[in-house]
Amino acid sequence: MPAKLLLLVTQSDDGGAQRYVNDLAVGLTDRRYKVTVACGPGGPLIARLRRNKVDVRVIADLARPIRPWKDGRAFWEIYSLIHDGPYDLVHSNSSKAGFLARVAGRAAAGKRHLFTAHGFVFQEERSQAARSAFLLLEKAAGMLTDRLITVCDADRELALQHRIVPCERVITIHNGILPSPPLPTAESRKRLALPARIPVVGTVANMYPNKGLMDFVAAARHVIQRHPKTFFAVIGHGPQYLEVVEAIRQAGLNDRFRLYGQIEEAWKLVSAFDVFVLSSRKEGMPYSILEAMNAGVPVVATRVGGIPEAIEDNVEGLLTPSGAPDEMAHQVDRLLRDRALGRTLASRARRKLVHYFNIDRMIDETERVYESLL
Repeated sequence: MPAKLLLLVTQSDDGGAQRYVNDLAVGLTDRRYKVTVACGPGGPLIARLRRNKVDVRVIADLARPIRPWKDGRAFWEIYSLIHDGPYDLVHSNSSKAGFLARVAGRAAAGKRHLFTAHGFVFQEERSQAARSAFLLLEKAAGMLTDRLITVCDADRELALQHRIVPCERVITIHNGILPSPPLPTAESRKRLALPARIPVVGTVANMYPNKGLMDFVAAARHVIQRHPKTFFAVIGHGPQYLEVVEAIRQAGLNDRFRLYGQIEEAWKLVSAFDVFVLSSRKEGMPYSILEAMNAGVPVVATRVGGIPEAIEDNVEGLLTPSGAPDEMAHQVDRLLRDRALGRTLASRARRKLVHYFNIDRMIDETERVYESLL
């Protein structure tokens, strides 16, 4: 008889936690699990899962912003879902769903509960009071957690440092993707309406402050001084969109930037870029880095979260401090000037992806954690 698994995530838009939930749900459905996914309304994750015959329950009041009245209603929806399941395992993702589900799961007859941290919210750029409050909530939820999965060793060390859970209850399972050929460069540039023979520096990132897109725009201003024909591309959307647009305008780069919003299967289009940049100020293990590695595009990224675990500096890519757009621009300049260096770094990165950062390894390791609890 298949084990019944409930996967929860706060939002149903396109993001790393949603990608992770989708990949686990589809992959485990093909094994010995009966999977249900619960998430907030309105995003493409819902249709994507249903196309793959995964049972989806929409939690109408579950959303990212803190809204006590709606959060209370979301809690009762989650409690009812868990209580009436019945599920053998409850596996939550993202901070809001993770906290509500762990409390609801313990109230609903002590269900076995896992939580995957895709980067801790108390590490975000907030006031000290807010960060302290989120840390206290994470520690309280940790007491209700049978296993904490971190997507990088950096977050595992944070969990142990802050005593969120004992060491025997936390494990790192790096994200993985299915190595697949991207579109040919000429076709991906055609789809993005980019000129065929000019340098393109691009990123795939939702427009949240954590992604450091203001640093990306500032770096572009430095790059354009040395490579005036360069185009810059951003695939993704989010609440910081208008700020990004204004930063581009103030930098005088309106004719050099292309903002595409959300694109389904954006990984196929990363091959349009000569250099992939990730300017994040906080990360777990970003899928966009893995997609650039898969596409064979050289990477410049900030040295935060799990990024150095995927990209070793000067081996598979080039790393910079976060919040240092001038250094980021310098590394982009290196790759635009030295295409042979870029090809070498990208080739090593793709070999590493195929060997280790693949989806089968991620699902196998996650299944072993499930089995240890079942």
